[in-house]
Amino acid sequence: MSNCVTTEPKKVIVIPATKSLHPERDGVEPIREKKRVAAYCRVSTTFEEQQGSYNLQKKYFETMIKNNPSWEFAGIYGDEGKSGTSLKGRTGFLMMMDDVRAGKIDYIIAKATSRFGRNTSEFIAVMDELDSYGVEVLFESEGILTSGQQNRVMLQMMGVTNEHYSSTLSNNVRWSKERNMKKGQVTFCYKNFLGYEKGEDGKPRIVEEEAKIVRQIYEMFLEGNTYKSIAVYLTEQGIPSPTGKTEWRSATVKNILTNEKYSGDALLQKTFKRNYLEKRAHKNNGEKPQVFVENNHPAIIDKATFARVQELVKKRNNRRNAGTSESPFVGRVVCADCGEYFGRKTWTSRGRIKYTMWVCNHKYTDETSYTDDKCKTANLRQEWIEQGYLYTINQLLARKTQILGKYGRKLKRVENRLSSGEIERAIFELVNEKKKVDEQLEALKGEWEYTFGDHSDFYRRQDELTNRNKAINQKIHALEDERIELNTEKKLIKTFMGTIEGMPDKLTRFNGKEFIGTVDRVMVSQSFLIYHFYGGESVKVNLEAIRKMN
Repeated sequence: MSNCVTTEPKKVIVIPATKSLHPERDGVEPIREKKRVAAYCRVSTTFEEQQGSYNLQKKYFETMIKNNPSWEFAGIYGDEGKSGTSLKGRTGFLMMMDDVRAGKIDYIIAKATSRFGRNTSEFIAVMDELDSYGVEVLFESEGILTSGQQNRVMLQMMGVTNEHYSSTLSNNVRWSKERNMKKGQVTFCYKNFLGYEKGEDGKPRIVEEEAKIVRQIYEMFLEGNTYKSIAVYLTEQGIPSPTGKTEWRSATVKNILTNEKYSGDALLQKTFKRNYLEKRAHKNNGEKPQVFVENNHPAIIDKATFARVQELVKKRNNRRNAGTSESPFVGRVVCADCGEYFGRKTWTSRGRIKYTMWVCNHKYTDETSYTDDKCKTANLRQEWIEQGYLYTINQLLARKTQILGKYGRKLKRVENRLSSGEIERAIFELVNEKKKVDEQLEALKGEWEYTFGDHSDFYRRQDELTNRNKAINQKIHALEDERIELNTEKKLIKTFMGTIEGMPDKLTRFNGKEFIGTVDRVMVSQSFLIYHFYGGESVKVNLEAIRKMN
């Protein structure tokens, strides 16, 4: 008996598919004599030139489809002012894909592969999905029809090319922006910017009617008003917001108060994008270089006022430190024990009488838990702070002529220092010195290519020049800080003198605006309050004596 098995001839049997890739469409598609054809158009900006291109594309494809007797017009889908680096936000494209899934489209025409997208992974995924529904796409410029393996390979290559183009374009735009930034070229968005308009020379020009609103916002904030209370006031006055809305928001007020452009300066590259595919801008916290352009345009707010407002904004950013409603004591009452600010609390006595208290925030481990272990400073009833102010300011008013003379002489010294030009000349000389050091560093780097063997001398000279550069920068920053401080001091002295001059010889009632116009801070210890006034005057008062005054 033979052990050999007879070999049968090889057969290939095709087993047909029994299920549909898209069962939701089974039985709903009638046999059609005509193809349902749609077109997709996209332009990446809303500029007038591209607006014309967009409209021409739509008209061209609609005529093309309707004039073909074998086609049935299935619509024109489009996205205007949308980038091709992502499908997000492209409502026209997403609507077209929904209609493909619903079985309403058989064939799509587009001007070029780049109109579908410049993100390779998304582009290929869309092509695969359209193929699964049996929908062909004609890319007219490249003459590519998506059916056929050879064309699929070409489409993948086109997708990579489009993405590379987008990446290169993004890099070129970023390079151009960085170059302009280093030159100090500032871009203004006038549309929603209160207080400025584009002048005939192309530079920012103050719109005085709007500038009055900006100045009022700064004044109200310095008087102790919160972002919310300022927003409510502006809304009630019927003043339109920067975007033309009838209602102001707290965030809008804060943005105006923290925008350095109102002081005539400009900080460039406040935000950045991590890559060309990402649309969301991130706040620049040091990840990217920035450029500060000083005195770029006319200022609505003087630098001293702006600096004072920024100081108060920082104090209010910590919610526990700031309190949530307006008070002249916000950010001004300080614990002498730990340096924390006092916060406003409402306490109820055993007799159910409510008191407004100011307590060192360090005594609160959280919003509600109170402890005396951390600080030994006194807790203050609000009327004690007010009474202490009346006592100390009256001490100064008793010497009003002497005080005003003293402050006048101090103001003259500050103004002389600012107007002498000494700071500007010193900065100018240091900047020129820095340029020479930078040139020496560049020359030294050029020598590196021709330096062989021992490099110790190169490193020594490089360290010397680098250290000189650092020292020069420190001196420049110190002079700039001095100029800012002098301008701030000048403003505060003027504010103090103007407030004092408008007061009677003796105050009998507390006034929050007068307090803000004269007091820099109140230091609180266990037994004393020290009122520090603008310009350097200070008066100490015993807490027990204040309690007896009430």
